[in-house]
Amino acid sequence: MKWGAARGIGLGLVAWLCAGAATAALVTNRTRLDTLDVYRGLPANSVRAFYPDRDGFVWVGTETGISRYDGYRFHSVMPPFGNGVVMRVFIDARDRVWTRWYGKPLTIYDPEQDRWEVVAGGEAIAAIGGNFEDASGAVWITS
Repeated sequence: MKWGAARGIGLGLVAWLCAGAATAALVTNRTRLDTLDVYRGLPANSVRAFYPDRDGFVWVGTETGISRYDGYRFHSVMPPFGNGVVMRVFIDARDRVWTRWYGKPLTIYDPEQDRWEVVAGGEAIAAIGGNFEDASGAVWITS
């Protein structure tokens, strides 16, 4: 009988410690979600594309253009033809931002130079394909 009582107390103590540890883990590992919208600086509430760069910034394409998010605020950049609907964003190894627009030409933005380039032959592309960069640094565009 003593063994059964001791065993019951021991199992109860183990269960109590495990429950306490699980509760502590839940309290300390909470996930925080924030909503980013026009009231917090996002250019438009409809996000069409996003891509993180090597420095930890996130480039966000919306229905009214493209912005860089630094974790605190959005910094919009104006393309040479004015605002437009962003369909895809890609960042190459040289940290240039390739942007595919709806009904407008493909562009490359160099944040270091704060300069836009309209890609020759990058006329408005109706289909949304992908972009990738090969080992030689060439960027491939699919439609």
